[in-house]
Amino acid sequence: MNRKLQLPLRGMRVNLLFIAALISCMLTVGFGLSGNVGITNAQTVRTTYGNNSLPWPIPGMIEAENFDEGTPSDPAYANVTPGLAPADQFYRDTEVNIGVDNILGLADIAYINPGEWLEYTVNVAETGTYDIGVHIATPLDGTTLHIEFSGVDKTGTINVPNTGCYGSDLHGWQCFQDVTVSGVSLTGGVQRMRVVFESTAYTVDYYNIMRQPGTTPNQSLFTTSSTPFKSNNSDNRTLELGMKFQSDVDGQITAVRYWKGSWETDTHTGTIWSADGTLLATVPFTNETATGWQEAQLSTPLTITANTTYVVSVNANQCFASTIGGLESPLSNQNLRSVADDNNGVFGNIGTFPTNSFQNTNYFRDIQFVAF
Repeated sequence: MNRKLQLPLRGMRVNLLFIAALISCMLTVGFGLSGNVGITNAQTVRTTYGNNSLPWPIPGMIEAENFDEGTPSDPAYANVTPGLAPADQFYRDTEVNIGVDNILGLADIAYINPGEWLEYTVNVAETGTYDIGVHIATPLDGTTLHIEFSGVDKTGTINVPNTGCYGSDLHGWQCFQDVTVSGVSLTGGVQRMRVVFESTAYTVDYYNIMRQPGTTPNQSLFTTSSTPFKSNNSDNRTLELGMKFQSDVDGQITAVRYWKGSWETDTHTGTIWSADGTLLATVPFTNETATGWQEAQLSTPLTITANTTYVVSVNANQCFASTIGGLESPLSNQNLRSVADDNNGVFGNIGTFPTNSFQNTNYFRDIQFVAF
């Protein structure tokens, strides 16, 4: 009941550019940039509101009025008609129309118009399938909205039913119901969630996003908080960098992942190889972020066999992440493990099967895996 009563805490030129970037690669060391995981291009990690400035955890509930702080150059909302609600300022200083629940005296988002939107920085615990619920009220028919993650519409148009009680003391604007979209595929990590209001005449209380029951979670060897000792290393050439791994059960690889340093450039392709160098699957990376973990979904999941060695690799064009000795001992997470054969952390010419190794260096190449 008290979920809102406690207020939150407030030519030559090209060569020179390449050399400069190369020097930066060789000198820059990265420690703990995991907060940027999943943030889309040209975006930075925002200060959230109402969660001690931290991203909202998913699964979990987010109050609609706790949208990000934002800045003039990076706004967290679009508001067509600011200042219409007389109680707007009772909860926080904003142009967004914040209403008051007549029963409990709690905050919600009101006076909504088409084209308005709100953004929330969230941290999805793991890649998987989720149910997204919106606690919403309207006395009208035909109202709609949709929800985006990292700039991608994940829900499609959500049709909001008439929630009733028009003509009562609540006037239909606070007869809340849960409207749920099931089977929404979300990628793990920190990212922005944008709620886009496609029509007028509803009041939004909160969002409840939960992992869909009965879904098998994707597994990775490294978590979204795993970071390299050096984030921008260089060998003065393009490379194919990889890791040998096994699973202890049969299953499918659904995606390729890699950790990207801030000075890495150009395009990337993820590749899965058999232990003898047979090419099994490739996938291009799109919509990469400036730094942190990147992920590319395979168009068709690749079935692999338990206790069999495979190699995952991603090319490096200028810089790469590394931790020397990081694969000397076996790493394991759930059904996945790295191969400790004193020749892991493999590299080779770009686009070719990598077989060389230097001191079992971890280049932070990884997969998403679903066990059978």
